Amino acid sequence: MTYAMKLAAPLLLATLTSAQVAQAGSATGTMNVSGNVQGSCTVSAVALNFGSITPGSATDAEGSIGAACTTGTTYTITIDGGSSLVDLAKAESENYLEYIIAFDESRAVDSYIPANGALVSNAIAESSETVNYSVYGRVLADENSAGVVGTYSDTLGITVTY
Repeated sequence: MTYAMKLAAPLLLATLTSAQVAQAGSATGTMNVSGNVQGSCTVSAVALNFGSITPGSATDAEGSIGAACTTGTTYTITIDGGSSLVDLAKAESENYLEYIIAFDESRAVDSYIPANGALVSNAIAESSETVNYSVYGRVLADENSAGVVGTYSDTLGITVTY
């Protein structure tokens, strides 16, 4: 092999290994990426249990309603009038005990929550953790003065609107 061939062999090998398909050009662009986090809420409750009720005297109880919503969700919690329209009903009977629900521990008239009234309005979830709201109840003394022995109950509907 001649000296010229020795020099040309590596050059030929380099040319063969680095040969690429010719490209006509290139283009660039963009792609938008987006998403939307939807608000959602769940509701929980701790029962309002009046326990033993003494006829002729007011009986108080405390429960709570919890809302867990996606961070940033605006929500309102309402309470309906119950299946007996804010009366504790004695099972299979015509006997009732009237009670009130309030958002303030004083249970003052101006803190009563009427049937389908709001416990909290336009609250904004600062995290996804459950926020508990106290609910105060009172069986009214005047309304239970002639209470008939038995177990009374009601079921309140709770709605979280978001």
